[in-house]
Amino acid sequence: QTMPYDTSWLDMIVAKHIFNREILN
Repeated sequence: QTMPYDTSWLDMIVAKHIFNREILN
């Protein structure tokens, strides 16, 4: 865990994907 913001970035990407998937579906 060299980058502490890596988790936040990944979490945002995942959340966005899920959100888009839910809206698209």
